[in-house]
Amino acid sequence: MKLGIPAKVVQERLGHADIGVTMESYSHVSASMQRDAAERIDALIAADG
Repeated sequence: MKLGIPAKVVQERLGHADIGVTMESYSHVSASMQRDAAERIDALIAADG
């Protein structure tokens, strides 16, 4: 989640019975998140080489 709040905490605060509802409604992937993930994966692969 964008603010760093665990999805389970958001689920409980909003009263969702199913974590899937929370994740579908409140999780989004931004371009910067994609970029960060790619950089971290690249670093991991480079470290193994």
